Parts: sequence; structure tokens; C-alpha cells
Amino acid sequence: MKKLKIKKITKVFGKVLMVLAKQAFAVSLVLIFVSLAIGVFTFYKYSIQADEKEIEFIKKSLWLEENILQEILTELKEREIRFKEVDSEEYPSLFDERLIEEEEEELTE
Repeated sequence: MKKLKIKKITKVFGKVLMVLAKQAFAVSLVLIFVSLAIGVFTFYKYSIQADEKEIEFIKKSLWLEENILQEILTELKEREIRFKEVDSEEYPSLFDERLIEEEEEELTE
């Protein structure tokens, strides 16, 4: 029983392949047009339609909360002040021989 089904399936599959082989040009044209249609659909969906949705989203979300903006600006000013303070400090040279000798004297005492 199973051998008969397998033989039937292989016969049908073989006939389908023979028809496709005989009509190779037509089959290749159909496959080219199908792939072209899929490519156009994908391009439209992820490029053109995505740009339109992004523009709509930007138009809807264009609002500004003043208090949050002021908090951000004050934080930026505070960081800039701290940065300038650090820049103005003078740090001693780690390789200055006098400082190394002084540290050695402090350690020996």
C-alpha cells in the first residue's frame, strides 16, 4: 500500500518536473515576475510607507515640556561649571624628584 502511494507520488512529481522543464522559459518568466512583485512590495512597505508613517509620528509628537527642558539646561550648565573647575586646578607632577624625596622622608619618619 505504501509502495503504491510512493510510486504514485514520484510519478506525479516526475510529470510536474517534465512539464516545468519543457516550459522552462515560461517558468523562468513567471518566477522573475513573482520575485519582482515581492521586491516592489517589500520596498514600498519598508521604505515609502515607513517614511510616511514617520512624518505622521513627528507631527503628532511635536510638543515640548518647558520644565523638563529647564532641568536639562540647568544640568548642562552645572556640568560645564564642574568641567571648568577641574580644568583650572593645577596638579603636582608625579615625576618631580623633590616631591618623591619629600614623600620618602614622610614615610621614614
